[in-house]
Amino acid sequence: STACSGRARSFWKRPPARPLSRTDHWTCIQPGPSTADCHGKPPRRHAKLGESHSPDVTQATLHIEPPLSATLPAAHRWNPRSVGLIVLAWLVLHIGGLFTPGLLDDVDSVYLEIAREMLRRHNYVTPYIDGIRFFDKPPLMYWLAAGSFHIFGVHDWAGRLPLALLTLALLLATYALGLRLFAGVSPAAHPDRAALYSALALATCIGPYLYTRFYIPDIVVALWMTLAVHTFLIALDRIAARVSCLNQEKRGVILSEARSAQSKDLRLVTPPESALLPCLAFAAVTALNLLTKGFIGLV
Repeated sequence: STACSGRARSFWKRPPARPLSRTDHWTCIQPGPSTADCHGKPPRRHAKLGESHSPDVTQATLHIEPPLSATLPAAHRWNPRSVGLIVLAWLVLHIGGLFTPGLLDDVDSVYLEIAREMLRRHNYVTPYIDGIRFFDKPPLMYWLAAGSFHIFGVHDWAGRLPLALLTLALLLATYALGLRLFAGVSPAAHPDRAALYSALALATCIGPYLYTRFYIPDIVVALWMTLAVHTFLIALDRIAARVSCLNQEKRGVILSEARSAQSKDLRLVTPPESALLPCLAFAAVTALNLLTKGFIGLV
């Protein structure tokens, strides 16, 4: 009857007892005039998931989407061609100049001699130079050179190889950070243009090229700082997304919109990823910066 159909309401079937996966869906039964009796009682909720109903029943499917950070948008994906250009510039400028010049008296000789004595003494805790304990610098640069000596032998190019590899890591980290910050203002056909230009500008600057001709930690400090900024921004984005999702759950926005819209294709977004992993990565790169340059890594 008309009076009876006016009192009909939407009833949601309970989700299954097991945790919902991304392929599950909830079924909303919208009763019509023939699905409620004359006393206004709700229809029987015996239908199973995926089961068809009578023509008078409107079925709405509530899809459960993956977390917001589970899949990166197209604007944040790396372009293999751009990465290839960055690696090519690094090969020409840094690997090509890995064998020259010779070791300098003050910087290269001190760092690499300490690394050689670490390898010879099998003591990677206390640095020595000419038999004298040397605690002027943090130990990470010594460890990198000693590891390279252990693999490739004691050569000047082997001592500089870790610095060259970390320079490549800095270029790729700059590209990734530029992609996060400037993909929205880059052309739609080339969302990584600003990121590519940033990495190539850094690769062709005279300063990074000169500071990698001898074994000093400045480029490594720049790498840890770039990674720290990037992981910090990722953590902030995930925290903001999680707070927004929790606020929506408290207000019941998702359920109220689903009941009022009576849509055929309703969507429910699962909570975003945790910010714990980028926070741990931020702490790790800060610790590496401390081992590279001292307390400047905390500043």
